[in-house]
Amino acid sequence: MGFKVSDENKEKVRVLLIPAGCILALYLFFKYIFPSIWPLATAASLAFLLYPIVRFLHSKFKINKMIGTVFILLVTTVILGIISAIVVEKLIVQIRLFADNFGYYQKCINEAVTNTCCYVEQMFGMEDGCVLDAVNLGINDFITKMKNKVMQLVIGTSIPAVRTVIDVIIAAAMVIVALFLMMKDMEKIKTGIKNSVLGEEMTFIYRRSAAVFKAYIKAQLIIMAAVAVFSIIGLTCAGNKYAWLIGIGVGVLDALPLFGAGLILVPMTIIAFIAGDLLKAAIIFTTFIACYFAREFLEPKLMGDKMGVSPLMTLTGIYVGYRLFGFPGMFAGALTVIFMMDIVKMLKE
Repeated sequence: MGFKVSDENKEKVRVLLIPAGCILALYLFFKYIFPSIWPLATAASLAFLLYPIVRFLHSKFKINKMIGTVFILLVTTVILGIISAIVVEKLIVQIRLFADNFGYYQKCINEAVTNTCCYVEQMFGMEDGCVLDAVNLGINDFITKMKNKVMQLVIGTSIPAVRTVIDVIIAAAMVIVALFLMMKDMEKIKTGIKNSVLGEEMTFIYRRSAAVFKAYIKAQLIIMAAVAVFSIIGLTCAGNKYAWLIGIGVGVLDALPLFGAGLILVPMTIIAFIAGDLLKAAIIFTTFIACYFAREFLEPKLMGDKMGVSPLMTLTGIYVGYRLFGFPGMFAGALTVIFMMDIVKMLKE
């Protein structure tokens, strides 16, 4: 008497095994293949992103596709350069201000540490200076260890750093050359993909990836700008001299997975509260709340249903990707979860 598998169990096995196989394939791809082809993947992403504009310039103004590509890249570089120059100028001014006042800040920290140690000694009836000596000894030991580690790091990474710079230069040249070649033959590439055996699947992957990528980048840029603006305004109202420097840092950190505005603003709130400046603490904490709700409000509005995955599933993918591949794996993990959920939905339909 043979063992017969019911249609329902066959369906369950299919729903489980196909996504599992896809996860294994994606793991092997990101582990062994993607590190070697990422310049080509980058060039392909840029080509598909820029081609609609180049095609518009070619059809509307009869501009050669190569010239159109160069024009778009130059315009983008100039715009980013102007924005970067304005931001860098503000940052340099505030970094110089911090460097000029570093001695004053060091003195304030020393006074705060001394007063705290004296307070602890008086509270517990300890010998004068014993806590301060222990703290100073610990600080000096920490600084010595950090200097040794930094020297070891510099010596140990000097040669790999040179090699990395050379690899980056070669990869950048590869991206540029591949981009121009892809832009030149884009119609042939699209036709080849469409007529291939896996044309339908590749088209689905491309459209889904493009939709998710565009929605994610657009949402993160807008949210990052909003958080940075809120932070700069709030810190300026709080009387912080480094509002631009800290505000931009808060905006960048808030856009990174597993980080957030609270990584900077919450400690600043606590420090201001301990120092007795309640108004400043209230302003910074209000700024943190505004940044938090800005992300919570804007992200679903901007993303809409493009992702189609619950935040918990996305967070799980981000964490697993980070554990497997480091920082770049955060984005690979999130994208893998999105594809897996799409595959499961397709199998159920």
